This record gives sequence, structure tokens and C-alpha cells, in this order.
Amino acid sequence: MVFNDGHWLEGFCVRGVLHGFVRKFDEVGRLKGVSNYRNGVPFGVSWRIIRGGGVVVGRSNPQGYLTGHRIAYLYPDFKTALVGSFVDGCLEEGQETRLKSVVEDRGIKIPCFFELSGPTYKRAEMGCHVSKEPLLTDPYENTMVTVKHSKVEGAHDGLHVQNHVEPNTILAFYNGKKLTTEEMRDAPSWEDNAYRIFDPTRKNGTIDIPENFINYDNYKASLAHKTNHSFLPNAELVVFDHPRFGLVPCVLSTHDIKSGEEVFVHYGYELTDCPDWYAEAWEQGKYPVPETFKEWSYHAEVAPMCTTPIEDKKGIPIEALIK
Repeated sequence: MVFNDGHWLEGFCVRGVLHGFVRKFDEVGRLKGVSNYRNGVPFGVSWRIIRGGGVVVGRSNPQGYLTGHRIAYLYPDFKTALVGSFVDGCLEEGQETRLKSVVEDRGIKIPCFFELSGPTYKRAEMGCHVSKEPLLTDPYENTMVTVKHSKVEGAHDGLHVQNHVEPNTILAFYNGKKLTTEEMRDAPSWEDNAYRIFDPTRKNGTIDIPENFINYDNYKASLAHKTNHSFLPNAELVVFDHPRFGLVPCVLSTHDIKSGEEVFVHYGYELTDCPDWYAEAWEQGKYPVPETFKEWSYHAEVAPMCTTPIEDKKGIPIEALIK
């Protein structure tokens, strides 16, 4: 069944009504959901793939919605979860847990979790504030990254991975104040606040960290704003549908990053409207280079002396990666 917006589904029907196993896809063929249907309505445990890589999974209510208790949001690692009450797939409140096991029933995977623990997470109310619970850390970020002193001159804090990560791994989230056009005109100078970035969730959008939340001791609900800039980044900002914050930018790795290595993104400022340090770094060619990139550069210098190309662990010639 193909819809006018290009989305489509495939499944079983009885007398023209969906009845049985069904899979849903978006316009480019990405899986969006899996359910068993009964008389045209999702029945039993359903999966909904969320933008950015997370999933909501649980038992559908009689109307076919992911509404009720004991519904789970699984982060992109498919280990970390928030389990609690949801309304049509959106978190109301839940607690952290970890995936314990998976069983199968009529083609549907059913996750089983350990006991819930820790603080209660609630969907943030959209408004002028960043967070009512600024010190409540994200359970997924806690397993992926840490904030510690950066080696970049003048940068103070930096975002570092806890363990080795491969490309296309979600690392951290950028929750902040989404500025309107009017607020942008009245925004402080770059010297007063250099944390505002392009917001990929909105056309011509900008997102900012208020000055009182810049200090890590005052705000740690999300950590992506601690990512420093490089013109040779090992990560990028993309869109993520977060269970607590909704659509926000997130940091996605674009290369292998070693355990403990610092994460860098390209801030994407216009050279005609940017902090002085940004323009100077571009003009003078003085900006941080990820440690892994330095290793590749070293191998690239050695490679011409070898009879065969040096390859990384995935079998890709290092020369090709440098290019």
C-alpha cells in the first residue's frame, strides 16, 4: 500500500483490511514501524522507529496507539531505555533501565528489561526555558561521552568519548533555547556568548545555551554544547527526536574515534558573522586536528615507501580515507 506522501507499507490483508504482520516504510525505504494488525488496527506489541535512531516499543492500546504504561523508549544503542507512561509514542514520564533479553511472538521482538531505577524523566515543556531539571543527566550520554578539560587553547571544557566509537554513532544531544528571528536580532555579541549554533531542526533556525547554563556545574542535562570546533571535524550535527527534549540537534560521529579522544564538529559560522577566534583560525590555519586524523596523516606519509597500501581495520586504504 503506497500513500500520497511516498510512505508505504507491506503486510497481510483479509478482505482488503490489514490483518496480520505489517511493516511501514518512509519515502526512501527506511523502516518506520513493525506491528501485528487485527481488523485494521495495530494489536499487541508494536515498534516505532524514531528520527535519529531511537525506537518506541510497547503494547498498543485498543485504538492502536502506543499509549499507556510499561512502554519503552530504546536509545540508539538498543541497551539504554526509559520505561514508563507514553501518549501516542511520546514520553510522559519514565525511569531508566537496561535491556535484559528479547523474545519473539508472531514475528515481533518483545524486549524484556531490568528493574527500573533512578530519577523520573519527564517530557520537557516547550517554552523559553531550557530545562526545569538542568542537573538531570541523560542516561545515554552517561554511557557515551564525558566532559573534561580540552587540550584546545582557550577552550576550557571539551567533549570526549568514553569508549571507541565507529562512524554514524550518536554521541550527545544539544538541548538549548531555540531563538526566534527577533531574539536573534537582540542576541548578545559573540564576545558575550559564543554558544549559539545553527539549528538543523528548523529552517534558518538558531539554538543557544543561556549564559547561566554554560558552566557544567549549572547545566548537564545535555552535553553537545561542550563540543569544540575544528575545520577537520570527526563528528557533525544532525537532527534527533529525543524522548525528553523533542527535536534537537545531536552530535553524530563521522569517523572512528578512539577511547578518550576529543570530539570536534564544524560550527558552520559565516566568516562575515562569526567570533574573532573563528576567523583567525581559518585565516591562519590554526585549529585542532583529531588524534585519529594525525595517525592517518602519519600513515599517509609512510605509505609511499610500502609495496602495498596501508589499510585500516575495515580494509579501506588509508590514502583513500585521507583524500
